[in-house]
Amino acid sequence: MQKKKIKYFRFEREEVNILPKKYKKFENIESLIKYIENLEGNILVTLGSNNVPLFKDLKNLSNIYFRILPRWDMVKRCEDNNILPKNIIAMQGPFTENMNVAMMEQLNIKYLITKKAGDTGGEREKVNACNKLDVEIIYLEKKEIIYKNCYKDIDILIKNLIQ
Repeated sequence: MQKKKIKYFRFEREEVNILPKKYKKFENIESLIKYIENLEGNILVTLGSNNVPLFKDLKNLSNIYFRILPRWDMVKRCEDNNILPKNIIAMQGPFTENMNVAMMEQLNIKYLITKKAGDTGGEREKVNACNKLDVEIIYLEKKEIIYKNCYKDIDILIKNLIQ
């Protein structure tokens, strides 16, 4: 088999240096699931639809709301994994702080599950909303991988791509 000499470029969102008043961090989804299994109160999951199947057997599933992109395949993934329609929020983000506050107030959210999404992913707005409502943020950490051609500035990435 012949090796291809394809250069790999990666774009990562700039991290936000802001921490909520109340938070926990988990290195993997399994330990996060174990933690939330015994939580009382409503939970908002903003990880996207790929992780939905991992939540399907939780005894407190009726207290868990999933905010996903408004695509039929993502809604179907939720439905296929025992998520009731009332627990599916299919909306396109990122959301303002006020929108996050309104949604969490409406659903009486006590916990928000998310990942580090940077400013472009609305992380700052989520943190501010959670601080306002005294909601605990539960972070799913991503593994730190060092890439040779990793960029946090899209303009610099494009400049290097066209050289």
